[in-house]
Parts: sequence; C-alpha cells; structure tokens
Amino acid sequence: HYTFIVFFLFKLVFLQLCFCFFFYSIFQIFYLFQLDLELVWMVHLYRYFTARFLSNPLALLYSAVQRITTTDQSQPHPLSEPRKLM
Repeated sequence: HYTFIVFFLFKLVFLQLCFCFFFYSIFQIFYLFQLDLELVWMVHLYRYFTARFLSNPLALLYSAVQRITTTDQSQPHPLSEPRKLM
C-alpha cells in the first residue's frame, strides 16, 4: 500500500524533472539559433503540459492562483498574439 504511494510520488517527481530538462534543452536550442522565443512562452508551455499530461494538482493550483491574482486585464495574453519571428 505504502510502496504504491511512494512509487507514484517518485514517478511524479521523475516526470517533472524530465519535463524540466526537456523544456530547458528546447530553450537552449532556440537560444543557440537566436530565435525570438520568450521565457514567458516556455513557462506557459511547461504549465500547460504539466497540467494536462501529468494532471499535477500543484500545476493546476499554480495556474488557478495565477489567473486569480492577475488583475491587469488590459495586457493581452502572451499566447493569444504570437510575435512574428524575424
């Protein structure tokens, strides 16, 4: 019973680390090619993937808190208007 819980937590942490490394390597590649990719985009992508594919309660809670605490509605969402490359 306890081994299942420990294994589940270990798997969750391991997947989180894999996602972190994955997005970090992608960011490094984009940085090497000098593409105009913002770190904000990477954070949004990371939050989206963790919330969707890992169904991570922490990521869901974090995004919910971010939505609640974001009071400045005049600024458009970063992903709603993609900036042109070049």
